[in-house]
Amino acid sequence: MSTKIQIDMDQIESSLAKLKAAATELETEPGSPISTRNQLDVVMKLNTINESLRQVLDSYKALLLNNIHYTNKAATDLIATDAQVANSIKESI
Repeated sequence: MSTKIQIDMDQIESSLAKLKAAATELETEPGSPISTRNQLDVVMKLNTINESLRQVLDSYKALLLNNIHYTNKAATDLIATDAQVANSIKESI
């Protein structure tokens, strides 16, 4: 059993790029209001729900893009830290 952690940065970057592209293309607009001239209570409630949905999707999209950024940063930092530890070990031997 190996205790070595291997990070394939190319695979991470490729996966994160695909995820970022999908997140960027995420449509957060639910469409036009159901009816602008109709004053039925149900229609007004549906328009309110659509607006709430748009806000949730905007928040989700922002959070997803933020998570992609920090996942990439964490992987990069882990590789850099691993290199520093390896150099320290080599220097102490």
